[in-house]
Amino acid sequence: MVSDKELLQSSHSGREVVYNLLQRTFINSPDEEYYTMLEALVPDLMQMAEGADDKDMIRGLAGMNAFLQERALHDDSARAEYDLDTLRFYTRILCLTDSVPTVESYYTSPEKLTMQDARDEVLALYAEYGMKKSNTHNEQEDFISVELYFMSYLANLTALAIAENDINRAEELVRVQRDFITDHLDRWAEQFTARLGAYKEAGRLHYPVARFMLGFLRSDKAFLLSEKV
Repeated sequence: MVSDKELLQSSHSGREVVYNLLQRTFINSPDEEYYTMLEALVPDLMQMAEGADDKDMIRGLAGMNAFLQERALHDDSARAEYDLDTLRFYTRILCLTDSVPTVESYYTSPEKLTMQDARDEVLALYAEYGMKKSNTHNEQEDFISVELYFMSYLANLTALAIAENDINRAEELVRVQRDFITDHLDRWAEQFTARLGAYKEAGRLHYPVARFMLGFLRSDKAFLLSEKV
């Protein structure tokens, strides 16, 4: 019989996986490894969302599933072209100078500038909780994927703390994650998603994932608010 402790630990490990998928979506170009991850997780996410009434989560998952089904219809040569188009779409919406802004500072600073207070705040939190800067990218600390990765990182630390029966540490980490959603991701994730939605190229994959992200953030915040470690 699975204990309450094991269920709670599993919940946080699952949260880590979801946040890792989300951060991977916006920081790296889509490739076969990413598609494999998406194929493995979308059925579980759809099952998790059964009975949910969050339109962003439902429509986001429907779009993600439709993308996988459409991709699966192509034979090898046609799929290669389909994937190339998806890569071009990613570049257009997230990599060019006139593409979607991807850092919190842009959305939360009055002057629409980067490297502002939001960046300083998250940088301090990363240092406090031991999350080191990745050497695989040069994005700013308040880039959407870096903030989502911080949530994945903290979810993993929470699962480890529960496994080690360090309840005080687990409760602290839950509080930090709850506050991080409120103080950071809640302040700009919806605007970021709306910007994505303005590009028809985002409709194939990245806008559906972003819509799912909005629903998941709401669901996860409710979970963190209600959780008793």
